[in-house]
Amino acid sequence: MTKSRTIATFEAKCADCGEVFAAPCLGDFTYGQFLLFGIQGTVFRYLDAIDCPIFELAASVMLRNSDKHVCDVVASVADLADGQRMTAKQICPKCHSDHWARWDGRRMGEVVIPDATFDAFNRLSDEMKRKRLLEFESE
Repeated sequence: MTKSRTIATFEAKCADCGEVFAAPCLGDFTYGQFLLFGIQGTVFRYLDAIDCPIFELAASVMLRNSDKHVCDVVASVADLADGQRMTAKQICPKCHSDHWARWDGRRMGEVVIPDATFDAFNRLSDEMKRKRLLEFESE
């Protein structure tokens, strides 16, 4: 069974469309914890990198000169969330942009966020896992 966590949401504003919405944020004092975002900006997943073997695998196969963060690569192989691919970038739920005009810090509430899962990726052979991670990194 997938665990979930209650995460605080804060006011954010999209630079592209001006939409103001509640965005989940872990805060400044989290180490090895990340949020993944659906590409439509309407679903979220929690990632504890310290307890995630896929994070370690991605870090080990990434090229040293890569311009991608390991979280971007890990998000690319996470299971879909409500039919959405995952990304490490916060996405506007209205226009799907990742450009921010404001992130005020005014608390707006909270949201329950399930842990990220990697069931489809884990079914791959070790060779195919490495290939998928490198393919995303080179995009």
